[in-house]
Amino acid sequence: MLTVRDRGKHTYEASYSFEQLNKESQGKIAKDCVLCRDGFSAYIKFSQGNDFIHKRLNVAVGVQVIEKVFHIQNVNAYHRRLKAWIDRFHSVATKYGENYLGWFRFLDTS
Repeated sequence: MLTVRDRGKHTYEASYSFEQLNKESQGKIAKDCVLCRDGFSAYIKFSQGNDFIHKRLNVAVGVQVIEKVFHIQNVNAYHRRLKAWIDRFHSVATKYGENYLGWFRFLDTS
């Protein structure tokens, strides 16, 4: 799942193929954004295909912040809260995933 989250807590999530993601994300992610990403190589294609500046953080080797500004801790903290919240349901059917994500986004920003 791709999670886009800015410092203002605006969150966008998608569990699509990258072709669908490119189509779905049009108009939702500003062209002047900087995409901070982990090691998932498909994000390179997504960044380059959309002319985003991207910063790769290799947390596995200890790179958590680049240039004292760029990090993915905001998304990691969001994912931690999401996983803790969704555990109470003991499993969520994939077809309902988007509903649960929307429900959590609402609760997380309220």
